[in-house]
Amino acid sequence: MRKVNIKIDSVSYEGKTSQEFEGLTVNECEFEFSDENNKYKIILGDNSLTYKSEGKSKVNMEFNLERESACTYDTPYGSIPMKVKTTVLSILKKEIIKIVVHYVLDIDGAENFWSKEITIS
Repeated sequence: MRKVNIKIDSVSYEGKTSQEFEGLTVNECEFEFSDENNKYKIILGDNSLTYKSEGKSKVNMEFNLERESACTYDTPYGSIPMKVKTTVLSILKKEIIKIVVHYVLDIDGAENFWSKEITIS
């Protein structure tokens, strides 16, 4: 495993946030990182991206242009069922991996647009 830096810029109806992490590569398509509350994993597929979180909250989201996916966001206060519809997914693998994903989260019939830009170096 080698060390990597991971930067995640997120845009939602609440505004823009940026987070930076130090992480590790499990292999060329899997990356692990953590904060004080959760452990995270990003898994790159040929035409998909999987984002997993375990700890204080738990989720396993798949981003795929070919199909909508369902997941559950488990929090200390209860579980929230969600549907994920990916509208844009771009994964550029070079010395620096650049990922852009736009998606709609459907939570109990209410749809919210999100955008994430992830840089792994």
